[in-house]
Amino acid sequence: MPIKKLKIRHFFSPYFLDEYSIYKAIKSRASFLWWTILDIWCRNKPYINFFKCKKYLWLDIVHWKDVDIVASATSIPLDDSSIDSIFSTQVITDIYDIDNFFLELKRVLKNGWTIFFTTEFICGKNDIPHDYYRFTDYFLKKKLIEYWFKNISIQPTSDNFYTAGYTFNLAIWKVYIKYSKNIIWKLIFPFIILIISITNIKSLLFSMILPKNNDLTLWFSVLANKK
Repeated sequence: MPIKKLKIRHFFSPYFLDEYSIYKAIKSRASFLWWTILDIWCRNKPYINFFKCKKYLWLDIVHWKDVDIVASATSIPLDDSSIDSIFSTQVITDIYDIDNFFLELKRVLKNGWTIFFTTEFICGKNDIPHDYYRFTDYFLKKKLIEYWFKNISIQPTSDNFYTAGYTFNLAIWKVYIKYSKNIIWKLIFPFIILIISITNIKSLLFSMILPKNNDLTLWFSVLANKK
């Protein structure tokens, strides 16, 4: 589940480092989005309180409770230049027709206004079978320029030590899930959680004190304005 407010219990989760990196990225850039925000596929509006806006619209392909617009992100039923800000996280790699996605962002966004999205780089498969891509920052910048965006800022959300800690925890957790019905694995469950929590804390400390290298970032945080 997405982190809305950091709590002690999060440190015991194998997904903590991944979710925390997204939490930090969104919290640090939320102020760039305001007025009318279109949230694309962020189930149940988990980050709505991060934004100060007049209107917040949730678009999803599934008819969830409280969803505002049920539609594909490649065919948005809104007028041209009708949205002030667009927000999306953990979505773009699940959209096969990526060019039409960017065309729709460009179409519904007002000139000069902002899009903000996060996208996976080093990350396990998710939303199977609709997990299609992993983009580099070079590809994202080139694609945004192609579709007439400017002031492009692409930031990694984690360094290599941080990412290594997450992938280590995820590997342990995947093995546990596979053998969780085995009595031995049930008995060592507390030990597994202890290892995961220690790895989470060590990874945070290492990322703060050791030299930075972001080649293996978990995510990219992308901010840009329409020309």
